[in-house]
Amino acid sequence: MKKLSGLLLFFAPFAAFAQTPGDAPISPEALNLYSQKVCECLTTLPPYTKLTNQTLEECSTKSLADHLEEIQALTDVDLGELSEADTQSLGMAVAQLLLKTCPGLLDRLTNERASAVKDARGVVNEAMKLAGEGKFAEALARYNQVMEVGVDKTLLNDRGHVKLQVGDFYGALADFEFALLQDSTYAVACNNRGLAKQRLGDREGALADFSRAIALDSTRALFYSNRGFVFYEADEYDEAEKNFLRATQLNPQSPDEFYLLAEVYRLTDKPLADAVALYDKAIALNPKNPIYFNNRGLLYWNRKEPTLAKKDFQQATQLDRMHHVAYENLAQLAYEEKAYRDALRYINEALTAGDTTDTRMLFIADVLRDMGKTKESLAACEEGFARNPQNASFYDRKALAYAKLGDYKKTVEAYDKSLELYPNDGESHYQRGLAKLKLQDKAGACEDFYAAKFRKHEKAADAIREHCGR
Repeated sequence: MKKLSGLLLFFAPFAAFAQTPGDAPISPEALNLYSQKVCECLTTLPPYTKLTNQTLEECSTKSLADHLEEIQALTDVDLGELSEADTQSLGMAVAQLLLKTCPGLLDRLTNERASAVKDARGVVNEAMKLAGEGKFAEALARYNQVMEVGVDKTLLNDRGHVKLQVGDFYGALADFEFALLQDSTYAVACNNRGLAKQRLGDREGALADFSRAIALDSTRALFYSNRGFVFYEADEYDEAEKNFLRATQLNPQSPDEFYLLAEVYRLTDKPLADAVALYDKAIALNPKNPIYFNNRGLLYWNRKEPTLAKKDFQQATQLDRMHHVAYENLAQLAYEEKAYRDALRYINEALTAGDTTDTRMLFIADVLRDMGKTKESLAACEEGFARNPQNASFYDRKALAYAKLGDYKKTVEAYDKSLELYPNDGESHYQRGLAKLKLQDKAGACEDFYAAKFRKHEKAADAIREHCGR
């Protein structure tokens, strides 16, 4: 026997649902009798019983089961063969009739609803507080609790925002969709739907939503920032600049907008003074953000100002001892200056800060090799293999170390392993060719040089002319 889904749907948002016409699929006589029996069930419940979905389901199912023959006798429709649509229509019709004919039901529902809404306000406030503290999983649980009482666009939008923070992008998208179904002009939900689409890789959909949000409310700096960031990620810096600039005009007290505009300036070689001024503005508004200092340091570094760059990278590490990117930048800067001991010290700080990526181990291998500590460089490569045996670059570094030792047989063997993992690396083919020349294997060397040329290596053609007779 099918459950009367329309009846259950009705009792959750009953005030709005009561305006929906119920075109019952059974005769009026059968409908009246069924409604009467459901009412009798509800009115015999203890007075302290809450009219929950479960309670209503039990009464509707029990009434139909206990009085099926009586109700069936009053209609030609086979109650056991109702479609899902007919079942829902019957539920709506019974629900509307109950409100009119079942004594005290409406008052009881209204009072319970008011009490539930009052309780829900407290839960919403708690959810908002938890979200503000970054406790998104707990906040989500509270929002889910509130949704049992009732749903509105603000709750849907807020819950969707929390779902974004916990990585439930599809769930967030659904909440924003439902919020916009309730109010298609809800600009904040439209913006947030754009964020969900962006996380899901739908760039065009995200742009459309951000643009729609701006059309609905052009005073929100965040909407422009979000749209600008989509352009920024796609390297469309002209459009990104326009949006970030507008965001700074709308909210001149927000450091992030100035920082994002500074990033565009850094990546597009705008005048150094202009880019620095934007970073300075962001830092003045929020002097505790290490990312601002680190990226201003990148700007100085790219513009050949290593002293200023180093100062900013150091400030970033002072603000955040776990900022491994700033430590890595300090290490690279020291390496360029051939300050190898400082380079190792900084890269070890990066590792201590939690950065265990292959790039750092490769860097250590390079520094040790250039310091003349070839065996230590090989040991760093072995440690890298232990972390990731599928990274061909560790074999490349190992080959360079063996070449420095003059062991060209092992150099070739290391490049063999590298090319097994990544056969299209022109540099590895070229370097193996040079090692084979040292072993008097001219034919093998030329084979590698041709392979390197095929893969667009810039020095391969010269090597072929010099060593391969062409």
